Amino acid sequence: MTTWAQMHGIAAYEFRMHWRRRALLVMILAFVVLTGASILIAGDSLLRPENLDETRYRQVISAYAIFTAWMPLGVGLALILPVMVADTIPLDRQYGVRDLLDSLPVSRAVYLGGKLVGMWAAVLAGLGIGLTFVALVWTLRVGMFDLSSYVEMVLAGAASVAILNGGLGVLLAVGQPTRRRAILVVIGALALFIFVLPTITNNWDLRLSFNSQILNPLRMPIINRYLFNVQAEAGLSVESAALMVPPEMVRDTILAGLAELAVVWALAWGWLRWRFDRT
Repeated sequence: MTTWAQMHGIAAYEFRMHWRRRALLVMILAFVVLTGASILIAGDSLLRPENLDETRYRQVISAYAIFTAWMPLGVGLALILPVMVADTIPLDRQYGVRDLLDSLPVSRAVYLGGKLVGMWAAVLAGLGIGLTFVALVWTLRVGMFDLSSYVEMVLAGAASVAILNGGLGVLLAVGQPTRRRAILVVIGALALFIFVLPTITNNWDLRLSFNSQILNPLRMPIINRYLFNVQAEAGLSVESAALMVPPEMVRDTILAGLAELAVVWALAWGWLRWRFDRT
């Protein structure tokens, strides 16, 4: 019971701190403003033509709705979010919070778990608010669309990338004493992953690099699914058909990302233990 109470306390503190530091708020507001403006500008052009039946029209605007939301969000979650949360643990050392926690009977696993849960809760809450607002704007400006596909994008796309890459951003910087060094380490680690593993920049054929793609923190199978699958399925882009990602690859990418996160968590836990035993 004490363990859960400690984790809840750390998570609640971290949840509040992420909102107070404003970076998360700025990211969500930027997404809402950018996506909302795109919807308002393109709204008239997406009204239903007289020669298009209702079923086909809903399929088309559903594809546009997902593409419009996912295009800025997917890249932001994959690349910006890890850097944004990199200072989560180093700030504790700067503010003296870590020294206080070291004097209390709080295990390293509880500390790391509370930090991750608090960050995840803050990011997912922000995404939920932002994506709900975007869906409402789309419905009011253009009309109803396929909510099931949109919810799939929110859960399998946005939520999974936020959990995986946000977690990596927190854990990769666990040994850094300052936020600046933490940010540089996370940027360097992401760059190493991107350039060492085949990515969208040098290999568009996911079938030729399946294993490396599912481990890459760019999460290209997930990003490609909601950029290209929806267009190809709606018949909006012939070129997108060659880049379609099967649901199994999205599932494997999420599972591989969770395994990757578990390994990094174990390394972060080991580093905290080594540091504590040394002092």
